[in-house]
Amino acid sequence: MRAAVISGLAGAEAFLSAGGPWWFGFHQAPAGLAESVLSGDENRYLRFFRGTGSRAGVPEDLAQHVVRAYTGRDSLRAACEHCRAMPANAQWNRSWAEHGRLTMPVTAVDASTVGDAPARQLTLIADHLDEHLLPHSGHLVPVDAPADLAAIVAATAARATSARA
Repeated sequence: MRAAVISGLAGAEAFLSAGGPWWFGFHQAPAGLAESVLSGDENRYLRFFRGTGSRAGVPEDLAQHVVRAYTGRDSLRAACEHCRAMPANAQWNRSWAEHGRLTMPVTAVDASTVGDAPARQLTLIADHLDEHLLPHSGHLVPVDAPADLAAIVAATAARATSARA
């Protein structure tokens, strides 16, 4: 789980006013450019990339696991496909949000990297929104605020269970 805005939904304009993060464009580059540039230097890039997403720092065992998981052109391609799908996902999200509603309990976990942008986005489409701002957390919420996140997930599950009863 990471703190992030939802592609295509209104409410994140202030966060996106200077454009998206630089790596969106890099990872979206056509013809496998990112994979070509990064192949063979995954360790350096992934440690830099993950390090900037965490305020607490990524533990060494987790860093090693991430590097193993994303080493090689096919693994890098799969990782970049998330960013390459963002324009199509944004279009689908906008289209759905025109008439759709989230009627189940929804929880927004906001962090210092995105502020309350996810909650602002979800407020427009969620009937039962519970917002949690973790200002001491960066993009990688499970790394920076594991106890807070665990409590939020447990509370969300309890809320969903009581809503069904």
